[in-house]
Amino acid sequence: MVRFVVRAEPATASHVKDIVPHLRMSDRMEVAASSSLPVGHALAMSVARGKAHAGYINDELVALYGVATLNRIEKVGCPWMVGTDTLEMHPITVLRHNRKVLGDWRGRFDRLINYVDARNTVSKRWLKWLDFRLHPAAAYGPQRLDFHKFEWRR
Repeated sequence: MVRFVVRAEPATASHVKDIVPHLRMSDRMEVAASSSLPVGHALAMSVARGKAHAGYINDELVALYGVATLNRIEKVGCPWMVGTDTLEMHPITVLRHNRKVLGDWRGRFDRLINYVDARNTVSKRWLKWLDFRLHPAAAYGPQRLDFHKFEWRR
């Protein structure tokens, strides 16, 4: 059985610059549809706004992910993740790591919410596997494309 080395480190602006040219097309389209900023700027803001990490598999940068606090009193967080095509080559490894990360987030927050592009079938499948509830699609973002609000509640 082949084992993969998975590690994470705090994300920086340098990680954003490194990953943007290699983002999955679905993630690039989702970020572009949800923000009026260029993709790199939108990701840099996400990294700066909350607790964000750069994820590696065998020393290859494959993802940026994080959670921003939306409401400290009600303990509401906004999780997000973008990645490269390499993520899809290691689905079990990635999903196992995601479960660990979500365990931490679910310990800190009573509710996690964000939006996913309705066209992004891989991310929607991933969110369902991680026990998020997807709401019906509705217009969202500057382009008013269909997005699903997704959430998890304690």
